[in-house]
Amino acid sequence: MAITRSQNGKLPAKKILYDEQFPTHLRRQRPLQTRKKEKVAKRSRVATSSAPPAPASAPPRAAPVAALPAALPAAPFVAPSAAPPAAPSSALSRAARATNPVAAGTATSGSTRQASGVARRAPRATAPSVAGAWPPTLGRPRARGMVNPSQWCYRRSVLQSLFSTPQFFNVLDSHVQGRCPGGNCVTCALRTAIRDYHSGMPTMRNQIMRLDQTIARTGRQSSGWTRNRQTQEDAHDFHAYLVRTVEEARCTTSAQIQAGFQIAHQASWTCQRCGRISTSTDPPSGSISVPINPRNGTATIQSCLDTYHTENGLQIRCDGCRSNIDRRRIKKIRILPEVLNLHLLRFAWTPRGQSVKLKDNVHIPDELDISRWAVQGSTRTKYRLHSMVLHAGGLNSGHYIARARDGNRVTEFDDTLTSSVQGGMLADLGSFTPYIVSYVRQP
Repeated sequence: MAITRSQNGKLPAKKILYDEQFPTHLRRQRPLQTRKKEKVAKRSRVATSSAPPAPASAPPRAAPVAALPAALPAAPFVAPSAAPPAAPSSALSRAARATNPVAAGTATSGSTRQASGVARRAPRATAPSVAGAWPPTLGRPRARGMVNPSQWCYRRSVLQSLFSTPQFFNVLDSHVQGRCPGGNCVTCALRTAIRDYHSGMPTMRNQIMRLDQTIARTGRQSSGWTRNRQTQEDAHDFHAYLVRTVEEARCTTSAQIQAGFQIAHQASWTCQRCGRISTSTDPPSGSISVPINPRNGTATIQSCLDTYHTENGLQIRCDGCRSNIDRRRIKKIRILPEVLNLHLLRFAWTPRGQSVKLKDNVHIPDELDISRWAVQGSTRTKYRLHSMVLHAGGLNSGHYIARARDGNRVTEFDDTLTSSVQGGMLADLGSFTPYIVSYVRQP
């Protein structure tokens, strides 16, 4: 029953009835904490009436202390909602319209923590590290194709990218089955599928299909991948959904996946009039969406990161001198992940409000040092290219594939087909352009 405030802004007072004032048939219906408080109060009255009068110089008696519950319930952990991604995919027209200030209209607001069939829990105080090597009991990791029923190449490419990452395997391996909703835990389905994938079990195909069914039962109805239909959707949306779902699973060490995949920034700007420096922090996310800013038809990951970490022309009011002029805000990475996921924004808007795909070439280095975008004193800032999700086609249709590295070997995954790539991760891309680029942190 909801409790409303009275007109004077205060909560209504609650009258406490003692045992002798309660009807007999209602005494068992009172809350346990209320009964404990009443019992203590009753004992206090009995002790006061039977005790001899205290001398005038005696100190006053302490008031009886009400019994406290044995433990307070932990508040549920609410993860920060990620910024809505915009991406070129089979469902790119929908993703593009969602971020178009002209075509989108009013955005609908809602909780990003919908019912997913997975219990929630409070975050841990300390974040344990996640291992970056395959467990010795696994043996040599496998590279296997996955059946695409019709238009789920966006799913299969994302799964291939994640399944080739030892950090993701180790997080799933720490997931304890048995306390999750029976048959409705996406993390349990992922754990079984990735273990069958790398152990060479013939049941892997059935486990991937079971994962699809579990996602359809537990996901949000507003998400395209939860309606159990063969629709073309965005790979980055699906990637973010899987990482967030594993993080929110009750029986998984959420701090491990936070340390493994989440990146967080702090932003600062200086007022040119009074010299005041203002700093703010952004919530962590599983990836960062970097704009493509080609120069002479070619862009680099470094130039994309430069554009992302520097924002010009922002109207920000200074709390020092009250001026409101254009500012330049600089972002710095304050939390470095073990797996750095970069989402390349491959669409732009025409003056008429139409979206087009950016097919510009982006130079992606094998080694990336992010120290220039990190806060001062950051350690282990060097990363190595590990996997990519690539897209070919336009905004409304196309095809996804994945490439992943295992040591010095690069494998390409195209649904059920797997092939070895000679010449590195970016060799012989053809019409495919990198869309999700994943780097692994070096020791």
